[in-house]
Amino acid sequence: MSLWKWGLTWGGPGLLAWWVSRYSLTAALVIAGLLYTGNVVGLISQVVSKVKFELFDKPSVMAFLNKQLIAYAALRGPILHVPTIRAAFDSITVAETVGNQEALCILDRVAANPPAVWRAR
Repeated sequence: MSLWKWGLTWGGPGLLAWWVSRYSLTAALVIAGLLYTGNVVGLISQVVSKVKFELFDKPSVMAFLNKQLIAYAALRGPILHVPTIRAAFDSITVAETVGNQEALCILDRVAANPPAVWRAR
């Protein structure tokens, strides 16, 4: 599918210019110039958008800190629920960041032992 798209995007303007060149060379050059300029601008904009996504669409420090505060807030309260706490800590690591590994190890150990709910003292 992508080969057909590439052929139409880059080969199509050349074929159109070749067909128009039988009638007017100037019109063929203008058509080819406009179509290929549009293709190059589109290609550059795709590359720039992918580079911007990789460089700048990472979670901000404040977003990471807010997620950490939410995760640690799950540890407060008279009743602690392991799956809820684990989900809160997992939401920190989803954003390609590293959370507190000690807390994750403790949660794994607690989750391995029944019951899933225990009371804080």
